[in-house]
Amino acid sequence: MWNRPIESTIRSHRFAMEEPIYHTCWAFMRELRTHNDTKRIYAIDPYAEVYRFRDNLYGIFSDNIDGKGDAWSYLILGPQKALLIDTSFGLGNLKGLVQELIGDRELLVVNTHPHPDHSGGNAQFDQVYILAEDAPALRRRMEEPLLNEKILNDDGTCRYVDFELSDMIKPVEYEIVEIHDGFTFDLGDGYEVEAIRLAGHSKGQAAFLDKQNRTLFPGDDVIAMRVGIGSREPGTLREFRDNMERLAARLEEFDSIFPGHFVVDIDSTAILDMVDTLNLNPAKVKKLLLEHGYEVHERFPNRKSRDGKEQVSYEQFYQELVNSCCGANLLTYIGKVSLQELYDAGFSLGEVIIPKGNCCGIFSSMYGGGSLLEMELLKDVRLKLEVRDYHGFRFRLDSENSKYECSIKHVYGVCDSFFGEKIGLVAS
Repeated sequence: MWNRPIESTIRSHRFAMEEPIYHTCWAFMRELRTHNDTKRIYAIDPYAEVYRFRDNLYGIFSDNIDGKGDAWSYLILGPQKALLIDTSFGLGNLKGLVQELIGDRELLVVNTHPHPDHSGGNAQFDQVYILAEDAPALRRRMEEPLLNEKILNDDGTCRYVDFELSDMIKPVEYEIVEIHDGFTFDLGDGYEVEAIRLAGHSKGQAAFLDKQNRTLFPGDDVIAMRVGIGSREPGTLREFRDNMERLAARLEEFDSIFPGHFVVDIDSTAILDMVDTLNLNPAKVKKLLLEHGYEVHERFPNRKSRDGKEQVSYEQFYQELVNSCCGANLLTYIGKVSLQELYDAGFSLGEVIIPKGNCCGIFSSMYGGGSLLEMELLKDVRLKLEVRDYHGFRFRLDSENSKYECSIKHVYGVCDSFFGEKIGLVAS
């Protein structure tokens, strides 16, 4: 767990994180809380910190009670109407807070996507807009209890954030209005906010473009600390890349990006970095690897034919990646495993050796999707089973009957001969 080093007068108190958050995020929040003189905590909702980022733009910051990363909601005040982008987790009186900020304006509520840290407060409002592709998932959310094992320990105490359980919003039905890519909200006197489908973090993940303030609200698709793509119903990376390139072509329309988590008010040129990453620009990839302390040998081969110097051709890997689902974030090596060797090693492994000739590809056992897993290894691959930061390796025996994960056999229907030569195991 990661202890929270930032002091706050917010009523909820975070005492643990599910996973480490980058130091730059904590540094940003510490700076924001210390020096931003617009910060206020309203008596009507003491679970939220409110910041005024523009004359008519408020950022509403709240603890994410499932331990994954504190969430931002945004409120745009138009001449006649106000637009609330995301409703956080449903802790506290968000409706009362928003009403205090907007005065007599009509309120419109939208979700960038249906995940509970962005839609948990929807039940406080009569009507919520969302892209049609994500509407089915949002309807399912109405039937799911918010107080579950992700939030509470077995004894009923809070797992990550201390708060009053009675202040959690109870799930009730509300009207879901389906919108489509390009839909425009008119907040009065020609003040327009456009919905743009990105479809990466979720099937209908939307960005909202405030044309007056020249600001973009991309939800979890564009985050300063990492790319947040992947969901239960993901599209392909190719689809996400194409949408990001479409967004990059409109950079003259916005200057700043306000993501759903972590650092906000990011320069719009970050979109170009996203596009470079999604296109696996070799020079950019090599530069980033070196910056993070990883060794890079030779250069990235950008050709279809192999000359024996690389494990897998760059072109083939690229095609595998862009055609995989957004949730398939694991480069997977396929091979048979000796149970006897596992027992002999005491199930404590320090290294695995994938023999030449075996296959690899992109696959997610969580989401049950990926690529064709047909990239042939041209040499043995040695993998040390160690984790550094968020990077590392995962050793998994394929199971056809897992309740929570999908097996390669189940997804692709392959026979045993597909798994290639036996993997070598080295005890730690």
